[in-house]
Amino acid sequence: MSELPSSGSGSAPYFFLSYAHTPTKDLRDDPDRWVYQLYKDLCRDIVAISTISPDVVGFMDRDMQPGTDWSRRICEALACCRVFVPLYSPRYFESEACGKEWYAFARRALDHKAKHGSLIEAIVPALWATVKPANLPEAARVIQFDHQSFGRRYSRDGFYGIMKLGRYRPEYRQAVLRLARRIVDVAEQAQIAPVTPVDDFDSLPRSFGLSAGSNANRQLRITVAAPDLQALPRGREPSFYGASPLDWRPYQPTHTQPVAEYAAELTKMMGYTTTINTIAEEISEQAADDVPPALGLFLLDAWSTLSDHESEQIREFDRLAQPWVNLMVPWSELDQQTQEAEKELRKHLQASVTQMLSRAHPKHRMAITGISSLSKFGDIIPLLVYNAERIYLKNLPARPPVGPPRERPRLMGPYIEDSS
Repeated sequence: MSELPSSGSGSAPYFFLSYAHTPTKDLRDDPDRWVYQLYKDLCRDIVAISTISPDVVGFMDRDMQPGTDWSRRICEALACCRVFVPLYSPRYFESEACGKEWYAFARRALDHKAKHGSLIEAIVPALWATVKPANLPEAARVIQFDHQSFGRRYSRDGFYGIMKLGRYRPEYRQAVLRLARRIVDVAEQAQIAPVTPVDDFDSLPRSFGLSAGSNANRQLRITVAAPDLQALPRGREPSFYGASPLDWRPYQPTHTQPVAEYAAELTKMMGYTTTINTIAEEISEQAADDVPPALGLFLLDAWSTLSDHESEQIREFDRLAQPWVNLMVPWSELDQQTQEAEKELRKHLQASVTQMLSRAHPKHRMAITGISSLSKFGDIIPLLVYNAERIYLKNLPARPPVGPPRERPRLMGPYIEDSS
């Protein structure tokens, strides 16, 4: 049978197949030919059971023509595809490229939730090879998916295990068709709007954390300084706030999700264990010495600096904050009241967070001068967190090995036997 045309024409693909490339020593060998066969079979079934055109049915990086700007093409496909299909295998969750692909698509779903208030489940995982549940990263554990519904043999051996042996051909065809139906169902229900592609694929964060063996700190604390509805500055528009400082929504009406909740979900996608506190809670825990060192983001509403009580807390937090805690100042371009009060707000801001303002990285100035949209807020979080991680590791105290100290070895001359 002839091969289906792919999405290389530049149109939005129906689904994006994400898989881990298999290394080989023999350049004449093609270890991923079985993945490509699965992709072609899946495309044929989707075309057969839907109204989608063969020209835009799927995207697989192998399908790109020679001379294609692969980074740009992958970013375009991730920015507009309807469904993301990761092929699970032990190698998949060790792959940096697969983690970046997952992050790019999951970020679209997170932005949709921030704007519309509902989470779209548009990731449809498939088994290439079985992975123990304990070995799944957090990003994959939260996806509820019944692999057994695709067949008992498939759920045990994955696609690779059933497509190489002729006697399992019926099980393979059944699993491919059921996956195709699932992709079509999700694509028709989940309408995630396309986004502007990122400029550089390599610049994307990865969803599965750092590589195995990394000693980076994966704990991250988000601290919020913002008024609640009972403590608003005089005349301040109340629609940005709620019953708790954690309800602060600086980017409404376009995005109604609390900004701290959005930041927590984004950093969890990056592989961090994230907690959220108000500034009062954080200072109390710091004073009790109950908080181990952790990377941090300090989300500061400039309006909170107008209150004597809150500005005192902010100055105290600024004094306590370690170098791996980064300041972020959301400053919505749609908030006319904030724009009109800019001069006064910036004066109080400068007086309240002197230390964190002074040590802000020049490349990340937008974080402290005012982040104008949720999209930019999400873009800068990975840059701040990775920079904080670098500073944290640089300042990590050396830990001597466990056990009694050993005497330093000394070089001695050759042993000469006494012949007298």
